[in-house]
Amino acid sequence: MNIIHFIAMGISLVAIVGPFNIELINRGIKGGIYPALCMGMGGIIANIFCLLIIYSGFSSWMQNQVTEILFFTVGAILLLFLGFMSLNPGLPNSQSSPALVSSFTAGFLLVFANPINFMAWYSTFSQASNSLFVENPPSAIFIYCFFIIAGGILWMINLTLAVYFIREKMNIRHRKLFSFIAGIMLLWFSSEYLRRIAEMTWNW
Repeated sequence: MNIIHFIAMGISLVAIVGPFNIELINRGIKGGIYPALCMGMGGIIANIFCLLIIYSGFSSWMQNQVTEILFFTVGAILLLFLGFMSLNPGLPNSQSSPALVSSFTAGFLLVFANPINFMAWYSTFSQASNSLFVENPPSAIFIYCFFIIAGGILWMINLTLAVYFIREKMNIRHRKLFSFIAGIMLLWFSSEYLRRIAEMTWNW
């Protein structure tokens, strides 16, 4: 496997139409490049945590049903809050520029408190385990993981810059309309999380 393969792997893992990318675009349009970058950095740190958990052998703990229910609950609550804020422009700070710290925190939680994201990382590494973990020393594995994360960072930077240039072409009305649409999508993802919680609880 070459370096380009691992960079592409990192891009494919983060370039998914999900709540994280929707909220990153939403924050970039509302607040500009810095809130989007901070949120992207929070997501990258969360993905690094996922890699460390898998590499350390604690993936079975993350796949525990109680843990999944807990994380889905945290994610559902966060998505409800973010979606509600986007749908209500009259609320304080709902249309103002998002704070950088809150953007970082939201990015971290949206990625880390998403068991689906963890399973994507886990399945990818399971498929590559024979060639990656068995045939290479720890130093080589570290380098490969670095390029996977680099691919994720490359995607975040490109998405943030694209949002920044699109934002410059949008007026206030268009930004509010996009925020409203993003709010609906976030609430839909929240309902999906709640549905999964109900299914796991029912089948327990």
